[in-house]
Amino acid sequence: MLRRESLLSVPYRKAFDGAEDIDLVLRLASFGKILNMPSVLLKYRVHSAQSSFANRPRQTVLQELAIRLYYIRCSGNEDPVSQRQELVDDFVAWRLAQAGYYKTRMLLTMLRYVSMHIKGGEYGDAVQLLRQSSRYLDFSYRALIIVCKVLVNSSGALVHEKTPFNMLNTSPESLP
Repeated sequence: MLRRESLLSVPYRKAFDGAEDIDLVLRLASFGKILNMPSVLLKYRVHSAQSSFANRPRQTVLQELAIRLYYIRCSGNEDPVSQRQELVDDFVAWRLAQAGYYKTRMLLTMLRYVSMHIKGGEYGDAVQLLRQSSRYLDFSYRALIIVCKVLVNSSGALVHEKTPFNMLNTSPESLP
């Protein structure tokens, strides 16, 4: 729940399509405290045919970017995307072109969905996803680094890695 005025002053950014919610919430955080409600209000069915599954690598890049921008704003600097919209597409293209990134994110997404299917007692769906996941196995050094970082830090896993975009580089010291 939020005040209408806050939402009107911080609208969704189309460039973040697929991760617009996290971008919005992190921008709203500048207006006041953000809290999670302890109750589950929605049960969302997940399956490998939904568009968010196929677009997961792009969504994780956008989530990373939203978190980077949050840290930049928290350190008192202006959001570089507000000055240069094409920075979003440039960052997404750069991250998705990195060795191991796409396949690793797809594999991690599949394994997360497998876990959800098992918890929900949908064992046939879990087995089907496990079979499909083999095409995303990548044992390269970079892929293994990504897996380790994601398992430890989730969405913020790669936030402090250097990028070719100096205005987006953050450091752990910039944490709020």
